[in-house]
Amino acid sequence: MPEVTGCAAAVSGRVWDSLHLLVDAGMDLQLRTTLWRDSVISQHLPELQHLVSEQGFDLVIQQARAADGSPFQLV
Repeated sequence: MPEVTGCAAAVSGRVWDSLHLLVDAGMDLQLRTTLWRDSVISQHLPELQHLVSEQGFDLVIQQARAADGSPFQLV
């Protein structure tokens, strides 16, 4: 996951640990990620989708708005 998200290995381990705790508690979950142009995540999206699917989830993808410094506009 560090290669996919750009976060430290310790952080990514805690993310998966947290996910497992929520799943074990029977929580109804939806896993999401936000993409923006040239993000590390967008460069490795198939890998992240695969990791999430191994946990039994579909990954919901949302697009960031104005992440490149451009003015935010409602569409």
